[in-house]
Amino acid sequence: MRILLSVPSLSRGKGGAEKTASDLANAWDETGHKVGVIFNAKGGAHPAYPLNEGITRLPSRYNSQQPNVLAAEERRVRAFRPDIVIIFYADISILWQLPFFKRLECPIAVQECTSPIRGVRNLIKGMERLGADYDFKAAFLLRQAIFASVSGIRLVLPSYLKSVAPALRYKTAAFYNCQGAPERPSPAEPKKGKRIVCVGGLKDFNKNGVVAARAFASLAAIYPGWELHFYGVNRFANEIERLNRLPSVQGRIVQRGLVDEMEPEYRAAEFSVLCSFEEGNPNTVNESMLAGIPTIGFEDCEGYRGLVTDQVDGLIISREPEVKSLADAMAMLMDNPTLRSRLAHGAYQTMLERQDKKKYLRNWNRILANADLQSGDEKQAQPLAHALTPLLNDAIAAFRR
Repeated sequence: MRILLSVPSLSRGKGGAEKTASDLANAWDETGHKVGVIFNAKGGAHPAYPLNEGITRLPSRYNSQQPNVLAAEERRVRAFRPDIVIIFYADISILWQLPFFKRLECPIAVQECTSPIRGVRNLIKGMERLGADYDFKAAFLLRQAIFASVSGIRLVLPSYLKSVAPALRYKTAAFYNCQGAPERPSPAEPKKGKRIVCVGGLKDFNKNGVVAARAFASLAAIYPGWELHFYGVNRFANEIERLNRLPSVQGRIVQRGLVDEMEPEYRAAEFSVLCSFEEGNPNTVNESMLAGIPTIGFEDCEGYRGLVTDQVDGLIISREPEVKSLADAMAMLMDNPTLRSRLAHGAYQTMLERQDKKKYLRNWNRILANADLQSGDEKQAQPLAHALTPLLNDAIAAFRR
């Protein structure tokens, strides 16, 4: 089968969706499919994650509004001759991707790379940038309209299935990401100091990592041997510098920046923290658990709550009061190596059970197989699809204005 993955942001950075798409492209290439990956050339000509040699790379300007550019890009894609297109992200970019790929007259599947609530909010923000005033209900219906217009839907946690209209669930699959099963039989390794990690926490307000820094600062005087290490970009440098100047902290909030290989960093840590308000299927939680360390996160973050079982493989805590709640949970783990060890073992076991690559590919292969089938279920869904089509067409028209 000739499979084309559309990942507009693939060359712009190492996010969870980009990693999922790259891993999937490599896995399909290794099982004999012909795989192509198309992405926005504006971010650069090279994907952020490695792709196998046999994979066709298509850095593209397929988001252009210029007819001659679109015609040229369409010819490049047609030359690949895809049997199916899989679009990663069901955000505002779908409004230019759908019309572009519909011209190929092949099945289209969509992966929503975040939680349903965040997906709806992203659509609201995107439509606002286009000058259209969408409330939550209108954006929720637009999301259903997008799903109704394609042949297959993939959601990144099983619990997200309930967010899809019942008439569309026949073509929807909701399952965990696969990071790849660990090769080592045990997570137990000697630690280098007492380290807490927070990956991507200082990227933006949603990641909310400043809360981790403030919680750590409140504990620093009591736990002089501990450090908090941040990875990724830092958009809150002033606040981190202020906290590091405190006599109790003295530079123990460490900004590590971008790191090519995170597994050794996780394995050198005692636990990780995720402070986000909204996540889909956060890579850092999967990677922490796979490395055999527990995580702490907030109960109102659906993507975190869908991955972790409280007191089994991590801690799920109340959002309010935010800093104190996180500081209390951090202190609980810092004080108790036995609890850390038990949760670390639980995290590792959870990932052993969840990381079945063959099952993961079977789930995706069902999406490929079902996308080109006509069924009674599809006929039952047609009234909903027809009712939602004007809403999708209006949104696409707003994008083109």
